[in-house]
Amino acid sequence: MITTALPSNQEYRREVREIDLQDYKDVESIAFYEVATNLGSGMSMEKERSLRVHICTDQNGDNFLHKMLHHLVEHKEKYSNVMNLLFHGIEWQTELVQLLCSFLGHGSSVKHVEFQKNVFSTKSAAALVPLSEMIQRNSTIKAIVFSDCRIGATGAKLLASALTNNRSVEEFQLWEDSIGTKGAEELSKMIEVNCTLKLLIIFDNSSITAAPLISAVLARNRRVEVHIWGQCRHTRGGMNNTKIAEFQPETGDLRIYNNISSTHLQRVVCAMAWNTTVTTLDMSGVALKSKWTKELRGVLERNRMLKAVKLTRCCLRDKAVVYIAAGLFKNSCLESLSLDGNHFGGVGLEHLLCPLSTFSPLQRQANTTLKVLSFGGRRTNLGRYGITAILQMLETNQSLVHLVICDDASLRPNDVVRIFTSLERNTTLRSLSLKGCRGVEGEVVLQTIMGMLQVNPWIEEIDLHETPLHVAGKTSEIYKKLGQNGSLVVPNDLIDLPLTAPICCRVFLCGQELSGKSTLCCSINHCLNSIKLPRMSEIRTSNTPFEQMVHTNENEANFVFDGNTKLTLCNLGGYEETFALHDFMSVVHGGPRIFMVVSSLIGKPADKYPKSIDVMEQELIYWLKFIVSNSRRRVLHSFMPCVTIVLTHYDKVSQLVGGLQSIAAIVQRLREDFCSYAEIYPTVFAVDSRSLVSVNKLTHHLRKTTKTILQQVPQVYEVCNDLVRFLHDWRLKNNKALIRWSEFCEICQISIPVLRLRSRHDSVEKVDTRRRAVAKSLHNLGEIIFFEELGVLIVNCEWFCQDILSQLGALKSIKIENSGFVLKQDLEKILQEKMCNHQIQRSNWRAGAPLQSGDIINMLLELELCYEQYPGNPNTLLLVPTMLEESKEGTQQWQLTMPECRYAGRRIECEDTHMFLTADFFPRLQVKHVATLTTPLAPKGWSCYLKR
Repeated sequence: MITTALPSNQEYRREVREIDLQDYKDVESIAFYEVATNLGSGMSMEKERSLRVHICTDQNGDNFLHKMLHHLVEHKEKYSNVMNLLFHGIEWQTELVQLLCSFLGHGSSVKHVEFQKNVFSTKSAAALVPLSEMIQRNSTIKAIVFSDCRIGATGAKLLASALTNNRSVEEFQLWEDSIGTKGAEELSKMIEVNCTLKLLIIFDNSSITAAPLISAVLARNRRVEVHIWGQCRHTRGGMNNTKIAEFQPETGDLRIYNNISSTHLQRVVCAMAWNTTVTTLDMSGVALKSKWTKELRGVLERNRMLKAVKLTRCCLRDKAVVYIAAGLFKNSCLESLSLDGNHFGGVGLEHLLCPLSTFSPLQRQANTTLKVLSFGGRRTNLGRYGITAILQMLETNQSLVHLVICDDASLRPNDVVRIFTSLERNTTLRSLSLKGCRGVEGEVVLQTIMGMLQVNPWIEEIDLHETPLHVAGKTSEIYKKLGQNGSLVVPNDLIDLPLTAPICCRVFLCGQELSGKSTLCCSINHCLNSIKLPRMSEIRTSNTPFEQMVHTNENEANFVFDGNTKLTLCNLGGYEETFALHDFMSVVHGGPRIFMVVSSLIGKPADKYPKSIDVMEQELIYWLKFIVSNSRRRVLHSFMPCVTIVLTHYDKVSQLVGGLQSIAAIVQRLREDFCSYAEIYPTVFAVDSRSLVSVNKLTHHLRKTTKTILQQVPQVYEVCNDLVRFLHDWRLKNNKALIRWSEFCEICQISIPVLRLRSRHDSVEKVDTRRRAVAKSLHNLGEIIFFEELGVLIVNCEWFCQDILSQLGALKSIKIENSGFVLKQDLEKILQEKMCNHQIQRSNWRAGAPLQSGDIINMLLELELCYEQYPGNPNTLLLVPTMLEESKEGTQQWQLTMPECRYAGRRIECEDTHMFLTADFFPRLQVKHVATLTTPLAPKGWSCYLKR
């Protein structure tokens, strides 16, 4: 902007007698000012490269302006540096406007043109006609400003017509011009077709100009920064300038202030239904009616970008809040809603909290995206219905993180006690504010809050400022307890990464052979992935078996993204040759886990009669002991394993003796017996594994259980959740199952900003420590297998287990020593052949870093799936426990014929009858803890053999 201050007479450098601008040919800005008659016309340098031209109001002054413009037009090439033009107080005639248009025409370099208190003739702003035609053709001007020029609706129409076809102007300002409704409508039409405008500032005497302009920007998804000002009547009778509306495209914030009629407000909100640029709508302090919120309901149902809505002090009543609640039922994007300071009561609050609550175990929470909610106020009367709705929401909601009930006068101490008591079962809420609530008082409320904090460690913040309890100075004990309930993670300045709940969970399907685990796994997978599902009506009416309707590749990983949650289905094989890998599968795949014990109601697929109750009970006991034994080994997993029992082949059993009541009685007995070791779901699911309809209830239970577990397990680094999705997509895109540590660091450097080395001066050790901590956290979650010493990360655990470890069970046919050992060279040769046969040697590695059999053996050694007889000796013998034969009853089938040895040992049993020694216990015991052993042996035998 060029300043409008006028210089004194002594500052003039030239007279008006002859125009010579040779000394000013390098100027970048020229400002023309109308001055009084006694000052005379002239020019002066305001500052470096800025020329001020003073024009007297007499006839000579007009001639001087004419000569100046004529000179600029004739010598346009000499003034190619002029970027800014300012005209203050000029009365334009047609000839002067034509000269200005000639200068601003082809070849002009002017970027900014501003008119302050100008007059464009008296008849319908006729002087604006050639100016608008010039703007329409111009391709260099970037900013146009009209300030207090009184162009009216006609001038606004001319300028709008010019800007409709202009493709260079990025900034348009119209200050203190009464363009009225017609002018605003014309400008709104321009906005709908103009795609280059970036800044629009309007100041008008009437607020009616705001609605057309804002709605045009919203409806066309223009990223135009808008500021609209108007005048409002002051309390003392005067008029004040005030902002009416503004939109910031960088942040996506739309702020509507007061002084807009309800009709115009409805027009604005209607334009937001399909808008994709606004993320925050702030209407605080605007008096709204129920008709407006009725339109807002449609916005909440259709808009997919709106993240926050602020309707504080908007005089909303019950009917208006009911419309908002109806919109929340179908909304899947809104994260924050502020409704404090309004006039609705318990009925409105009951409707508002309904989509955030569940009322039966089979019901889903309608809205799961809203994270922040605030309501309350001195004129809000929650009442009995409101309190009941709050309690129901706090007990069942699984998404709300921050709840604010402020300045409430209707809550009684007994109501506050009930609120904090309900929080004992809430695992999602992190912050609760009762600021200014009068009911927060008394010793009973204090003790209830302290008791809640004893059993709910997830609450991070409780705001009780301006409450009677705070005024009495009794809240310090609460805040102290909140500090003690903080994160138990040891602070480390090298790993200053935020924590959050994990988003990945594994479901282990356990059961004997031919129990239908694979078919059940496929059905669950397709139920979770609704995109692949046929219509439910087609499933009910089709006679085609499910296994023929959807074919699954055997090598396809059983994982699915259920919203933001990744579920991985792990099928623990029921055949004897896979038993030795069960311990590895359940231990190395850590993190959040769910166990499904799958038991068939029949012995073989061809059988028509059910199994005996005793046989089914023995199967359930075996797998429960297996789950408990492996879960107790995981020290970091402080929660009891969650177990669900599923009975398959229900469609093949025509009759059951006593029905399912006898099996339910067994499950109830096992629940009581294992209550201190595992959380067994009381409902037994009897399903036909081939039917999606039959498996649907089980899938619903799986979804609900997953959400509960993810909120209860220890937190992980927030970046781990980002890497879960990123590594999944990266692996599919690059067709790699494992990578070296250097390649992982390259991925972090390019794609993960938190783990990026930003400067050469950054500490490499600090960044490397961060990356290793994140890799270990992913390893603990079971998403990767991280061999830190080997510098290898397996990003496809299913590939490693199915295509690599499953081959170990097929190695029993090779010739081994009588002692159970195999030469390392022989094992490398066999693994090399297996890898070549399965084409996995080079398909998952970049050139120059193929997977070798020696790498596999090193991995097996680190995972303790094989052992060296003489560590460090390249020619040592190796023991692979899975190669040792063992009967199903657990007795050894190998015998020693060495004359210099004899059997000696003790029988080892678990003192706790709810556990047993798993398949990999004895090799670890013999290798690590029996110092007198020279050759470890017998993975599940009862003897240790000693050298004589």
